[in-house]
Amino acid sequence: MTVGEVIRTPEERAMGLLFKLGHSLTSRDKIEAGGATIVGTGTTFGPDGVTFDGNGNLSYAVSGAKISRSTLTIKLDLTFAVPAGGLCYILDSVGNNITVHRRADNALWIMAGGALVLNIAYATWSAQLVVGKNKLVISLISGSNAIWLNGISIGTSVTTWALKPSSTVLSIGSSHTNTSRFVGTIHAVEIYGNTSTAVDEPYLRQGTLISALDDPLAVLPGTSYYKNDAGLFVTDVGGRIGGTALMGSDGATAAQFPSIIRPRGFSFDGGDQINLGNDDRYSFTDGVTDKPFSVACIVQQNVGAKCLIMGKATASNNGEYILGAILAGGLVRIYFLQIDETAVAWISRYAVLGVNGLSRGRVIAATSSGSGTAAGMRIYADGVRVDTNDSPSGVYARMRSTVRPLLVGGGNAGYTALNGTETLSVIDDKEWSPLQVKALTARLLRLARTP
Repeated sequence: MTVGEVIRTPEERAMGLLFKLGHSLTSRDKIEAGGATIVGTGTTFGPDGVTFDGNGNLSYAVSGAKISRSTLTIKLDLTFAVPAGGLCYILDSVGNNITVHRRADNALWIMAGGALVLNIAYATWSAQLVVGKNKLVISLISGSNAIWLNGISIGTSVTTWALKPSSTVLSIGSSHTNTSRFVGTIHAVEIYGNTSTAVDEPYLRQGTLISALDDPLAVLPGTSYYKNDAGLFVTDVGGRIGGTALMGSDGATAAQFPSIIRPRGFSFDGGDQINLGNDDRYSFTDGVTDKPFSVACIVQQNVGAKCLIMGKATASNNGEYILGAILAGGLVRIYFLQIDETAVAWISRYAVLGVNGLSRGRVIAATSSGSGTAAGMRIYADGVRVDTNDSPSGVYARMRSTVRPLLVGGGNAGYTALNGTETLSVIDDKEWSPLQVKALTARLLRLARTP
C-alpha cells in the first residue's frame, strides 16, 4: 500500500519529497489506493481536489520516520469556503508533530514537534487571501521558521522545536482525532524533508521546481565532437542557445581538444578547453545592475594547484565571472567570482572541500541572485551548500558585458586549465533555488550514466 502518491523521479527524491497529494484528490478510488481512509460523510471529490463540508476528512497511517524530519517544508493549495469561522484543522498529526490549523479567533497556527512555531493574526494573513485557490508555503527548522501566503511573507519566527519520531496519524482536513474539520477545498498537499527559502517559494507555489530546470540557457551534452562546414571541430550545445562550441580555442588546434569520455563528458589534460564564444546572453548584466544566473557541472580534478572549471574571464580582474578550484594549504577550495572589469574589482564566495575534495566526480553548482553582493552568491557540492567565506577585492559595482569568451575547462591568467574531467556543464539565466540544486544534482548524476 502506498501512502499519498508514489515519489517516482530521482529529482523528487533528491528534494526530499516525503508525501504528496495532487491528482489522487480527484477521485475516491485514487485517494483510497494511495492509503487514505475517508472518515465521515462530508467529502466530495472533483476535478480540482476534494471539498470538505465540515463533516468529513482524510486519514493516513504514516510512520514517524515517513514525515518526522528536523527540517520540513509544507506546501498547501486550498480554497477557504468561508474566510473566517473558528477552529478548524487543515493538516494534523499525532502530538502536533506537524499541524496547520485556524484557531477560534481565526489566527493561523503552525505547530511542529508539539511547539507553536508560527502564530499569524487573522488581520495579517487575511489581507493576502484571494477568492478561490490560495497557496501556503511553510518552511520549518528549529530556530528559523517562515510562512508565505500567495507569494507574500506573512510571518517568521526563531522558535526552537524537536520532532517526535513516533508512529502517527496524518489527517487532511481535520485534527488527527477527526474533529474540528475544515470547510473548503484542498487541491494539493506536499511535504518535503528539507527547508525552503524565499528563492524556493515561487517555484513551490507555481509547481515548477523541476520543470524550470528543463530548458537551461546552455548545456554541453558531451557525447561527441565533429568537423563543421567550416572545417573546424565543434561539440554540440543544448538548451535555449543551442548550436555548437569550438573545441579548443579555435576549433583547429588539436592539442587543445579535450577527449570524449563515455557515455558523456570530457577529459581535460591541463591544456584543453571548450570555447562557447562571446554571446551577450552569457553576460548577466543589463548595463545597470547584475542579473541572476547559475552554473553547474560534474567535475573531477586529477592534479594542479589551480584550475578553471568554467568562466567568462581572462583573469580574476578581467572579464565577468569565474568558477574555479584552488589547492591551498593542502585543501581544495572552490571559488565563485563576479568581476567588475571597469573597477578592477570582484566579489566572491569560496568553499573548502578538503584534501581530496575533487578527487572524485562531484556536482559543483554556483548561483547568483543578481544582487551585486557576495550575500547573493552560493556554492553547492553534491546538492549541499558549502560556501563559508567572502573573498572580495576592490570596490565592486557590477559585472560589465565584455568580449571575453565563455570557456569550459580552459585556463586564463589567474587559473590554469583543468586537468581532470567535466561532465554536463550547465549555464542558466536564473538563480536556482536550494531545492532545485538538489534536484539538478540528481538529474546530472543520472544523465551522466545515460548514453
